Amino acid sequence: MKNIVFGLFGMLLLSHFLPITLQAQGCNLSLRGQVLNADTGLPMAYAGIVIKETSQGVQSDEHGHYQLNNICPGEYTVVCSHLGCDHAEQKLNLRSNMVLDIAMKENALTLENLVVTGTTSKKAGTQTSSELSGVELDAGRGLGLGESLKRLSGVSTLNTGATISKPVIQGLHSNRILIFNNGVRLEGQQWGNEHAPEVDPFTAERITVVKGAASVRYGADALGGIILLEPKPIRRDPGIGGELHLQGFSNGRSGIVSNMLEGKLAKLPLSGRIQGTLKRAGNLQTPNYYLNNTGVSESNFSWIAKYQPENWVLETFYSRFFTQLGILRDSHIGNLTDLENAIERGRPLQDGDFSYELGRPLQKVMHETFRIKAAHALSESSKLSLQLSRQFNRRQEFDAHRRFNPLPETLDDPSIEFEITTWAAELNWDHRLGRNWRGALGSNTQSQVNTVDRGARIPNFDNLDWGFIGQSGILKAVAPGSLNSVCVTIYGIYT
Repeated sequence: MKNIVFGLFGMLLLSHFLPITLQAQGCNLSLRGQVLNADTGLPMAYAGIVIKETSQGVQSDEHGHYQLNNICPGEYTVVCSHLGCDHAEQKLNLRSNMVLDIAMKENALTLENLVVTGTTSKKAGTQTSSELSGVELDAGRGLGLGESLKRLSGVSTLNTGATISKPVIQGLHSNRILIFNNGVRLEGQQWGNEHAPEVDPFTAERITVVKGAASVRYGADALGGIILLEPKPIRRDPGIGGELHLQGFSNGRSGIVSNMLEGKLAKLPLSGRIQGTLKRAGNLQTPNYYLNNTGVSESNFSWIAKYQPENWVLETFYSRFFTQLGILRDSHIGNLTDLENAIERGRPLQDGDFSYELGRPLQKVMHETFRIKAAHALSESSKLSLQLSRQFNRRQEFDAHRRFNPLPETLDDPSIEFEITTWAAELNWDHRLGRNWRGALGSNTQSQVNTVDRGARIPNFDNLDWGFIGQSGILKAVAPGSLNSVCVTIYGIYT
């Protein structure tokens, strides 16, 4: 009987205090505040705030504000990280909703010398070329120039995320590879690995990669090789025709539309073509979550006109390439600790949902090319040609941090903006003197103006190049029906 009484008394006590205990242990507390620069007091946008004990995390918005919800009462360590700043840790005893402002102090990054040594086996130099056309070219056009060229032997790609890809030939890339689009040497920004070529693969019917000594014909700085993008020949028969390309990809829900229309007049030696490409993609998806801000928006346009009377050819070409590339915000790594924390988390701080919207960090790139070429057949075995071109390239980068410059007051303004204007002229004479003698003489000059409208990491500068080439070949009969050639090439350049 006594045990029954004590049992009933214990149940009464438990029923009296249980609601209070459950209410005290409810995980409905919140922690909010603002991340500030310790030196200037300005807000720190896109900083990472993580509760170390529970791995709950969030990023601050454009004004440095953050908020963590559904936190249980207890003692915690709050860790705040930001690109270019020392980590800030603060311990707190959370018993009710709390406001916590965090001050971040910028650090100075010093890189030590890195020496890499190794040996390689000697390889004989060769003059090789490979070509991509037809079905193989069509299959990779929607993925960009770099991904298309991966189908060729000896060509790989350097990727920055899923939207930026640039070709690598014989281990070299960027300024060590020259790209010619419809006979014009592409002049764009090559200051970083994330600067991809500004080329629409849908304008080319054939892409050729030239490696070895044969590349000297196009420039002494083509150490890796040459990429030639050749468009479809202009229509010769009178009439009108065209092509329509439609491509879609499930990841990113991307779609691509490219249309081409061409024609030739019946009574005049005049023909032309117009072409345009639209591309749109949203956030990419992993098996478990979306990658925020990984979409792309692209719009390209080009036209070409050709006038070809007897013994003359006059051709004009214009193209405009414009793209907006979103960059995964969590890929901005400031130090080794940030990298270790990202690996331990196993996923971004903010994975969100699918969206076509693009925000910081972001790249906007615009490239214009105008070319006019005239050629005259002096005889059946001699031709003189002159080509003039102008290119304008603008690259805008919208960073999500203020490592080098403060964030603009208006989010529509870029953090860094580069512009390049390039004028070029090329004169060539291809000739044949006698039955067994062929030769070519050429000269080219290029004037380039580089300006920085925003940001000061690269100074303004002008560049002037002049070069010449002389090539001569003797054809000698070795046996009936066969020929052997001896060729001498002289190339010079002045900068």
